[in-house]
Amino acid sequence: MKMDSMFEGALRVRGNKAYLDIEAKPNSKHPGILGFEPWRKRFIVAVKAPPDKGKANKELCEIIEDVLGVKGAGLDSGQTSHQKTVSFLLKPGDHERIASVLTKYHNKGK
Repeated sequence: MKMDSMFEGALRVRGNKAYLDIEAKPNSKHPGILGFEPWRKRFIVAVKAPPDKGKANKELCEIIEDVLGVKGAGLDSGQTSHQKTVSFLLKPGDHERIASVLTKYHNKGK
């Protein structure tokens, strides 16, 4: 099954680049991926940083890199919104590993 369809469109792959739709929760006590919001079709990601001068966005990208084991995560859209899209590059073999990791969080929100 393709990753695009596994996560209800919240994760899209175009060539060697992936796009992940996120609902950001700044000022949180426990940072990390909390689950999946099926109505908005977005993964919920909590960050400790406040939404001030890009601090929350920077931490959000760092969490995605750490949890998914990818490099070069960056904000593709939603710089000033809670609804964001993060993009990152894929290496060979990343598809299965990332799908496995996200499946744990996808099932939390249901």
